Amino acid sequence: MSTITSTKELTYLRILFFTFGLGIMSWVPRFPEVKDALKLTNGGFGSLISTGSLGSLISLLTVGHIVHRIGVKRVLYAASFFLMATLIILTSVESSLIFFFANIAFGAAISAFHIAINAQGFNYQDRTGNSLLRR
Repeated sequence: MSTITSTKELTYLRILFFTFGLGIMSWVPRFPEVKDALKLTNGGFGSLISTGSLGSLISLLTVGHIVHRIGVKRVLYAASFFLMATLIILTSVESSLIFFFANIAFGAAISAFHIAINAQGFNYQDRTGNSLLRR
């Protein structure tokens, strides 16, 4: 692999990691207004928001195999779509039931995206011998 290709891939990986973190970080400040729209108490909202871990668990158990079978790029495209679609639903819904299912899908999409970019990052490190964190 040429140095230019390697540098380009490293740049893309860093952009993906940054935008993933920024996107997840942008969701948390919306909690108060979403809780108010759902008309829930703090405890009720806390219980409902924790359901995202169900989707994350399912994704953690399956997405590695899917990445291996169909590739990182396709998983990233699908995960990106579901991340954005479910985030739109989560921030605009007024039904706890719809929020419940969308939050499970959101948790699954977060894990799928994270698994895919980490798989590519580890692949990059194995091929080049360079660490993503050192530069």
